[in-house]
Amino acid sequence: MLDSLKIIGEKNLDYWLDYMIKYDKVSSSNKKTHLIRIIFDIDNKRIDFDWKEIQESVLKKYKWIGHTFSASRENVMRLTFDNLKYLNSIENMLKNKAKLDIDLYTYLSEIKNNFDLSETEKAVNEYVRKEKLKPSLYTICIKKERELDLATLDSYTQFLESILKYTKDLREGICYICGKKGKVFSDPAFEGGSLLKVYVTDKKGFISGISKNEESLVKTFSICADCRWSLIIGERYVRHKLMKKVGPANIYVIPRGGMNEYNDGILEAISNIFDKTAYGWDPIKRIGEELKRYDEYIKEWYTLNIIFGEKEQASFKLYRFVQEVPITNLRILIEKIEYIANKAAKYWKDGNNNWMLNLSNITQLYPLRKSGSKTIIRPLIELFTSLFNITPFPLHTLLEQAVLLARIYRFESYSNYNISKPKDSDIELSYKMIKFNYFLLLLKELNMIPASTNSKIEVSEELDSKITEWFNTMGYNDLQRGLFLLGYLISQVGSEQYKKGDEKKSILDKLDFKGMKEEKIKSLASEMLQHLRNYRILKYNEPYYYKMLEMINKSQQELDKDPIHNLFYIVSGYAYGTYRVIKGGDTNE
Repeated sequence: MLDSLKIIGEKNLDYWLDYMIKYDKVSSSNKKTHLIRIIFDIDNKRIDFDWKEIQESVLKKYKWIGHTFSASRENVMRLTFDNLKYLNSIENMLKNKAKLDIDLYTYLSEIKNNFDLSETEKAVNEYVRKEKLKPSLYTICIKKERELDLATLDSYTQFLESILKYTKDLREGICYICGKKGKVFSDPAFEGGSLLKVYVTDKKGFISGISKNEESLVKTFSICADCRWSLIIGERYVRHKLMKKVGPANIYVIPRGGMNEYNDGILEAISNIFDKTAYGWDPIKRIGEELKRYDEYIKEWYTLNIIFGEKEQASFKLYRFVQEVPITNLRILIEKIEYIANKAAKYWKDGNNNWMLNLSNITQLYPLRKSGSKTIIRPLIELFTSLFNITPFPLHTLLEQAVLLARIYRFESYSNYNISKPKDSDIELSYKMIKFNYFLLLLKELNMIPASTNSKIEVSEELDSKITEWFNTMGYNDLQRGLFLLGYLISQVGSEQYKKGDEKKSILDKLDFKGMKEEKIKSLASEMLQHLRNYRILKYNEPYYYKMLEMINKSQQELDKDPIHNLFYIVSGYAYGTYRVIKGGDTNE
């Protein structure tokens, strides 16, 4: 990972400031905030003020990069800051005279010598109150013959680079990154909360000799200034362009491959390929044709390191490090996702975007429990890890998640999970359970769960052609078909109950959403005949009823093996029948 970050950083050294800019002050709502320009008028010995509305361009122009880098205890040395107490940056910067350009040093000295900074704070607050502004940033300006925004000067950029690159004193040693002997840092002092904070030397147990003296620190992880700076820029690049937010998970994508023939389009291509896996793509464009554009990059960048983690105060919490994922795996995923989406769209006569199973959509099928304000994401990480590596995943775990999803929609227990409340829980249950069936089909196509070896069934008078096609596509065995038909009949009764004002469909109370055991299934199957008669829909559903009994009786020895499995296929049948009614393709008339 470090070698890739170093190379990425070296290729972007000229753009380091672009990746340091923080855009956290841009409001996501309509509430406007302001940058206050504090103008020290040297000629007239007074302080003037001006303001600008906070926008991304303003943050970039005035070089808002935060206050500190590796530790909160650092002396703040910034000309743009978000708290007036950091007016003391002027004094702190003057103490670093060796790193200041002579002109910038002169400007700051004149401000210090001509103004009382404690009085400045009062004047700023009075201006803000009078103008009714909402300040989120302040910046230092000077007026001497002409007005200058000091934060926009190249000399300030050079100063920032110097203090960020050379954080501490150097000593003799060997750099653990490039292997060269020379001046090194004994402590890398990487940015707080960054991905690089997994490489820390602040715990004695990880230090050579279990001691925090300089000699032990150098033996543990010493690094030269150039390598450290390249790693920092590389990590910032990844954070800006190759970090993907998928549901509650932060995914960092770090390419690893040949760099001798480096092409500026490679990293963008990697990002685009991953975006298509994570978020989908324009359904108008055929993905196969788009992928051809990236073939040369796929050959060059042959693997990806994928990291799941998040900033946790000043540290970085690492959940999983997935190493050496072939980039061709992403191509396989993309192509299979499109194949399944097209198959579903053709069946339901929908746009394939409704059935896209990219990573983002998968998170909506995979319930994750909340603990306070946190979402427990480890189950999702386990699934994504298997998807990236295209390795087997436990089928029972998937079915448990599917029936949990159904239970959440049925009992509307949204507050405990990452599942958002829809307009209509029953419709969403139906749609999501059908989609989960297609997700299982995708995993079968990838050989991640066992594929069916059942022979296909022919279209007959007992079952309509659409259900027969569904069975053959999904590869259900006899028991699964029987359970599915039981669920389908429940949907028909439920539809009639809904028409009569029973919006909760009381027939669903017959299901145990924690799992359906053999005796419960047999009892419900027997009851269904009377339910169909009561609602006068037996004549439309009698063939399905007897076919259901036939298939369940045929597989009786398997009925008591897995209540979760049983429930999943019953609910799938219910979802299928309900969704067909919604789509207008099935009625009891």
